[in-house]
Amino acid sequence: MLKPTTTLGRHGRWLFLICSAGLLATTVCGLYVRSAYLYYHHYTPVVAAGGASLDLRPVPDANKDTVIGHTGDHSAWNLTAPDVGDGEDDESMLLHPERHVFRDPTTIHMTWNVTLEPRAPDGVMKLVYLINGRFPGPTIEARSGDELVIDVYNSVAEEGGISIHWHGLSMKADWTISLRKGANEMDGVVGVTQCAIGPSESYTYRYHAHSGVQRADGLYGGLVVHEPAKSASQNLSVYQQQPQHLVLIGDWYHRQAEAVFGWYRDPGHSGYEPAPDSLLINGKGSYDCSMAVKAHPVECRLIERPVVTFAESNSIILRVVNTGASAGFSFSLGQAPMSVIAVDGGNLVAPDTPRATLIGYLYAGERMDILVERPRGSATAVGARRSEMKQDSGTELSLTIGLDLENFHLTNFALTPKQSFPVRWRGNSEEVQEDDDQGDNHEPITPFNLAQLSGSLVTADVVKEPTDRSVVYTSMAIRSASGLRPVGSVNRTAWVVADPRAPPLLALNRGEWERVTKQPGPVWTLDVPQYQSGENKWMELVVNNPDNQGHVFHLAGELPTPAWV
Repeated sequence: MLKPTTTLGRHGRWLFLICSAGLLATTVCGLYVRSAYLYYHHYTPVVAAGGASLDLRPVPDANKDTVIGHTGDHSAWNLTAPDVGDGEDDESMLLHPERHVFRDPTTIHMTWNVTLEPRAPDGVMKLVYLINGRFPGPTIEARSGDELVIDVYNSVAEEGGISIHWHGLSMKADWTISLRKGANEMDGVVGVTQCAIGPSESYTYRYHAHSGVQRADGLYGGLVVHEPAKSASQNLSVYQQQPQHLVLIGDWYHRQAEAVFGWYRDPGHSGYEPAPDSLLINGKGSYDCSMAVKAHPVECRLIERPVVTFAESNSIILRVVNTGASAGFSFSLGQAPMSVIAVDGGNLVAPDTPRATLIGYLYAGERMDILVERPRGSATAVGARRSEMKQDSGTELSLTIGLDLENFHLTNFALTPKQSFPVRWRGNSEEVQEDDDQGDNHEPITPFNLAQLSGSLVTADVVKEPTDRSVVYTSMAIRSASGLRPVGSVNRTAWVVADPRAPPLLALNRGEWERVTKQPGPVWTLDVPQYQSGENKWMELVVNNPDNQGHVFHLAGELPTPAWV
């Protein structure tokens, strides 16, 4: 399974997060998208195909989102800009496929204003990236065939600028023209596909849904693109049987990303990755202020642990996304049986994938769709009383997240790596009542390792003989030539963007790449192979990791074949 990060591997991710200043807009990262076509107002169309999920919610009034274009005769459906709740107070992230799967394609125009303001999502104050004053960013829901036009204004006075990366969308250039004109200038990878949006500047993203990354400081959200109903005869009840919720989960650092990255790059820290301080679910958390360490004082106030709200139903579908910067996590809902049905933007899994009560690990940038059933022993009937919504132990049903600390060799005593959040089922009563029955629950946890996941079978006519093959070796090196600072490399090549405002690599001829990049030290040279994608072109990519810890990888702008491993 390909795992998202930068071309420099896991240790290059922090560099990419800070220098590229992109936005993780997961395809249910919220991003679960089938595919998308992207356009820029004076550029040649760029085609994107594949699965993803981005969760970004539109804004009212001054930054009003509008829907324009042909909407057909489906007047019964709400065709206003996508909405999944009432803003920052909405903890359910309930999705609405029924509003989109039956209507005709349309055009949705949004305006986003990116700011950097003090917020305390878990009780600890820090500067957080906001989109139209919201964190996480707005949630977009659309259907295949919709065109989204998003005007992004950068109101952050940072020299490096920002960009939006539509994580999980497959971007395909028009290869009938030159590479220079066919470059995917909307993929948001600064220095590779796009220039950064400078302070007080704007940029218009356009993409057509057909089937980021300063996220360490909160610049992320989700886009969910629903697959249209196959026929008008499909009953609406099909889409109401299993409510769908978006769940954005990620690690959280109390220091600014730039400060954390500086700590990591310090030669005195031997390349150890800094462990996070907290974790958030849909932009909210609850930090125990007494856990703060004197070395990193924080402005903290204790806030109540957020309640995770799900729609009243015997079963639900959760679109779970890891929006964090570094740590993977495990996921459980008490003894509720869960089944993984798809990963990374719609890639279906093998039908014999076992059910489990704990699933992990989901790493940064990865997504999974899971079907959750009400646990046996708690009332499963729709409309049951709050006092019945309990596990067998008599305790309130909780969503438990456990961070994977395997790659963090230094302990952060400020972190509580395993946290539980109370679950409320939205029904007739809004209260969570106590149950008098306090019986013991001795049922064992049934775990499922996502590394053992297999994809659904692919027919022979889908998988073609590769036209290109590439073998890469990743490594993390600490050399005196680079000032004893850690440098991640691929095939002994490492580079960084010299000027985020300069033309990106894919807009230049291959011979010009060395001019616009810089190496981390004199021993490094730019030796990056280039492969051209296109119709009927298949590539076999073999990634070898000889390091003593894991790395995650992401093919920005491309989507692997359904025959993923």
